[in-house]
Amino acid sequence: MAARAAGRQYADYRYRHWSIASVILMLGAIAAMIFFHSTSHEAGDPRPPKADPLFNFKATPSMLATRKYFYVVIALILAQVGMGVVTAHYAVEGTSFFGIPLGEILPFTVSRTIHTQFAVLWIATAWLATGLYIAPAISAANQNTNAWVSMYCFMPC
Repeated sequence: MAARAAGRQYADYRYRHWSIASVILMLGAIAAMIFFHSTSHEAGDPRPPKADPLFNFKATPSMLATRKYFYVVIALILAQVGMGVVTAHYAVEGTSFFGIPLGEILPFTVSRTIHTQFAVLWIATAWLATGLYIAPAISAANQNTNAWVSMYCFMPC
């Protein structure tokens, strides 16, 4: 029966063999990783610094250049919440929004899509902004010349 679903009408084998083989292969790989980890000798944990190295850190020009990303993140979060309100309100009132026939302009599926896509956008923008902000703090590179990276990454926006 399962062979016919895959378009092989005269085949007499089933695809369970591949499932069993993949589980056995996965268990073997896990066992190999456990064995490798147990036989390798790692160095001890490093000693923590006496004071937080980021406590007295001054913001560099490249760190200040990431502000615009965080403004975009705030705007996207607010837009996502607004579209969530509209999307949730469709469940209560159907295709209108407090008597306004919003369903004719913005259908439910479009508002739901915008609501979920804005979540992806603000999370991705926040990750990018955080990476650009924290990189000068943890690197030993010249931090005064990295502002152009933040400007260049923001250009497509």
